[in-house]
Amino acid sequence: MGVKLPETTEGLPEPLIDAIKALKAAFDDIKNLDFANAIIKCRSAMEYITTHEKRGDKNVKVIRNEVKKTILSRYKGAAENAYTEVLNTLDETIRDIYTMMSRFVHLDSNEIGFNPRMADAIYICRQTLGIIDYLVELSRA
Repeated sequence: MGVKLPETTEGLPEPLIDAIKALKAAFDDIKNLDFANAIIKCRSAMEYITTHEKRGDKNVKVIRNEVKKTILSRYKGAAENAYTEVLNTLDETIRDIYTMMSRFVHLDSNEIGFNPRMADAIYICRQTLGIIDYLVELSRA
């Protein structure tokens, strides 16, 4: 079973639509063997769906409220509580993937730290795709 980009974005919150567009461009970059730009576009996809939130003395990446609210509005009771926790866990996964991306491309400048290999770009794009696809499916439940 493969994961693929949604064919339609109807009814999705804007941050997910923008993330899908960025991912499509990232996969085009992989086809064109431009692995650094593929990672930059995957990072952009993550930027569209996340924001920074103050937790203690740190600013951390979390899924945007607009996306979370769209998803959680589909569920009630125990399911809503469960998906709240799932989304909080996904926040951590996003932070981990984002950290990996920044090993290749500097966060503030889009400067290439060193050229990623095809395997790096494919892995990062697949992980990003998995996250975006999951959020899309939860948004449509």
